[in-house]
Amino acid sequence: LISLRLRQRGREYCQTGTIVCRVASWNVDSQRPPGEGESSFWHKWLGLDDPADILVVGLQEVIDLQSKSSNAK
Repeated sequence: LISLRLRQRGREYCQTGTIVCRVASWNVDSQRPPGEGESSFWHKWLGLDDPADILVVGLQEVIDLQSKSSNAK
């Protein structure tokens, strides 16, 4: 009963529209990211020429490059 009443009055509290969601994944593989001078890499990878409403970034295999003990494992 409650869900029926909510659906009937949905226009009062809901807005619908189209959004663009970009999902990017990078397997870091214990490597440092490109340097500051290589901003075009980030610009292209994140698709900043065609901005999205929501940007989701997933990173895999990220480790502390300063920690010799974790690198040895």
